[in-house]
Amino acid sequence: MAVWKTVVLLVVLCVCPPTWAQEQPSPDQPEDDEQVRVKGDALSYEEQSNVVSATGNVVVTKGQTTLSADKISVNRDTNTLDARGNVELKDATRGQVEADALQMEMENETGTITNGVVTLPRNQYVLTGKEMKKSYGQTYHIENGAFTTCDCDKNFDKADWSIGASTIDVALRGMGTIRHGVLRVRGLPLLYVPYAFVPVNNDRQSGFLFPNYGFSSKRGFVWQQPFYWAINKSYDATVTTDIE
Repeated sequence: MAVWKTVVLLVVLCVCPPTWAQEQPSPDQPEDDEQVRVKGDALSYEEQSNVVSATGNVVVTKGQTTLSADKISVNRDTNTLDARGNVELKDATRGQVEADALQMEMENETGTITNGVVTLPRNQYVLTGKEMKKSYGQTYHIENGAFTTCDCDKNFDKADWSIGASTIDVALRGMGTIRHGVLRVRGLPLLYVPYAFVPVNNDRQSGFLFPNYGFSSKRGFVWQQPFYWAINKSYDATVTTDIE
């Protein structure tokens, strides 16, 4: 995830001797949008464990990227980051992470998000889960979570659709696997699936669309099943079968 790459660069640049938290640009120094700035109520450095910690309303900024938390610690030996309490990572173009805690191995950009929401505007996906483990690339294992492509401002009850499950394995721009999943529309559960594969791709592709169904005194039970055909980049077609 591009957001994680920004964090790696941000933390590597800002983890210096303890004086880095106190440094402020002089009035004569030109403003640099790419300069790393760290604010916090307290800063500590444990020489034996080689851990730098900032606590109390910690805010780290670099350019358009901001990482804030109640506490941020970096182990320079293991190259790991630990942010806890009201964790919020924002980037104007790459995405956003909100969580109770974030642990990350900075070299491989892998780690765990606890009680978090990940918003990826470039992929048009919103992911949430009690525990989200990020592997290499844009691959996630989510426990007790959900995902959607709807712009719901992180409120899944307002999403046009969402899929929640006890476990979700998803590779963005690939396939997703759900176990004990529920399809919801505007927060209302409509369909339970014990196990399913879900395409996780925002590019156009052929496939069945969500069906329309109902019942009337004149027509009885009605089922309409549309199929979308992505012919090429300029043309597409939708064919619907109507069963009464």
